[in-house]
Amino acid sequence: PSEASISIIVKKPDLAKAVNALEMNLLGKMVKKIETTPNASIIAVIGSGMKGTVGVAAKVFSAAQKRNVNVMMIAQGSSELNLAFVVKDSDCKSVIQSLHEEFHLDKIN
Repeated sequence: PSEASISIIVKKPDLAKAVNALEMNLLGKMVKKIETTPNASIIAVIGSGMKGTVGVAAKVFSAAQKRNVNVMMIAQGSSELNLAFVVKDSDCKSVIQSLHEEFHLDKIN
């Protein structure tokens, strides 16, 4: 069987209100179940140099893999100017440091 999923990111203070609104309006109608993943962070890699450049996404996810971090969700716009992904809060800083190393941003003064 195939699956269709929709992921929504909400700020922690708004989570209960968002879940309640989704349950009231969609649960049992268009949506079978609602799951939450607390303590998650969004990391976004943004830049005009990404468009049409082969291997950017591979480098991004290699940076996460080097820190043994699971990527829970991925989103990229059709403009190819940004790539966003979600990791556990506890892994966020480590992945950002790894991204800086992977793209040699740690060498910039």
